[in-house]
Amino acid sequence: MLLRNNSQIVSFVRKKEMAAILGVSLRTLENWMAARIIPYQKIGKVVSFNPETVKTAIEQAYTIRELL
Repeated sequence: MLLRNNSQIVSFVRKKEMAAILGVSLRTLENWMAARIIPYQKIGKVVSFNPETVKTAIEQAYTIRELL
C-alpha cells in the first residue's frame, strides 16, 4: 500500500510482511503493538505498518544506554 505524505510516497506493509522484515513471529509483533512499542495504522480490520518508522521505534525502545 502506498500513501503520499508531504510530497513523499510512503509504503505500508501488513502484519505478516512486517514480521518477516523484522525476523519475529506474528505474536511478538502483536505484543509490541499491544505494548505500544511500534506504531501502526488500522483501517477497519486491516493493520498496516511503515517499516521505517517501526524500525526506528524498535531501536529507540531497545537501545542500551551507556552509563556515565
